[in-house]
Amino acid sequence: MKQYKGLLFLDIDGTFFRWSLFLYMVDRLIKVGVFNETTKKHFVKEEKLWRERKGGYDEYLYKVIDIFESRIVGVNVQDFELLAQEMVDEYKDQVYRYTRDLIKQKIKEDWYIVAISCSPAEAVKPFAKAWGIHEAFASEIGKINGQYTGMRNIPTDKSKYAKKIMARPEFADVPLENIWGIGDSEGDINLLEIVGKSICFNPTLALYQEAKKRDWKIIVERKNVVYEL
Repeated sequence: MKQYKGLLFLDIDGTFFRWSLFLYMVDRLIKVGVFNETTKKHFVKEEKLWRERKGGYDEYLYKVIDIFESRIVGVNVQDFELLAQEMVDEYKDQVYRYTRDLIKQKIKEDWYIVAISCSPAEAVKPFAKAWGIHEAFASEIGKINGQYTGMRNIPTDKSKYAKKIMARPEFADVPLENIWGIGDSEGDINLLEIVGKSICFNPTLALYQEAKKRDWKIIVERKNVVYEL
C-alpha cells in the first residue's frame, strides 16, 4: 500500500477553475440544443444583477441549478457525458496560477490530491483527471435506462468526504500539519475547520470574515499577481 506524505483537499469552481464547470456545462447544453434557447431567459435577471454587483452570486447559481434540475430529466446520459468531456477539453486550462502551481508542487512531494465539487461528476472527474488529481467527488445525477431522472446527490458537506479519506489506513501516519484544505466560499468552512492548514483563496466576504476570526491563511490572485493578506 502506497504511503503518502500529505493530503490536499480543494474545491474546484472559483478555487482552481477560474469560472464554474457547471455554468459552462449549462451554456453548452443550450448552445447545442439539448436545453432550448428559452432556458436562459429563466435566469437572465439573476445573472444581470450579479454582473452589475447588485445581487449575489449564490442567488444566480441557485436559480440556474433549479432550471437545470427541471430540464435534465430525460436527457441521454451518453450525450451529456460527451458534451461534458468536450467542455473540459476546451476550458481545462482556465485555472488560477496559485492553485495550479500548488497542486503540481504537492504531487511532486508525494501528496494525495482530492477535489470536492458541487458541479456534475461528468465534468468534474475528467477535469480532475486532466490535472493529475487523484480522486474527485461531485454531484451525482440519478439515471434510469440511460437517461437522467433529475435526482442529485450534492456534496454540500465537504468535511464528510474529507473525514472518510483521512480515516483510510494509507493516510494514518500523515501528520495534521500535512493535511491542507483550500476553498473560496462559506460553503467550504466545514472542510477548512477540520484540516491542519486552511487556505482561503479569493474568498467571499463571509469566508474572509471567518478566516480573520480563525487566523486562516488568505490568498488573493488578481491578473498575474498573487497576494497573501
